[in-house]
Amino acid sequence: MKIRVYKKIRNNAYDVVIKTTEWAQSDINLFREFGEPEIDVGVDGHSSFVKVMTGFPVIGTFVGGGSNDETPEAKATSWKDDVVRKITTAVEAQRQLVDGFTGEEIHMV
Repeated sequence: MKIRVYKKIRNNAYDVVIKTTEWAQSDINLFREFGEPEIDVGVDGHSSFVKVMTGFPVIGTFVGGGSNDETPEAKATSWKDDVVRKITTAVEAQRQLVDGFTGEEIHMV
């Protein structure tokens, strides 16, 4: 799979669009078996959970102001890095799952 990031400054706002694309069939099969992982893509302490494949794209918009001196560009970059890390961690963890349940059992009496 690929994580694509699009960044643009528009009207003094820093926009970041993150998409997950080109999923391997093996990942899709894992999601069908074990469920699709969810991650928090919220901004400024506001949680917003989305699924790593079907919940994307996500958009973050960052402008000046706020309680700290961090620039909108720094906020946008930090958010982008955090979301990319969370996607990567969730997908890598999902890929470690093994289906030891599915199959046939034969009991002879």
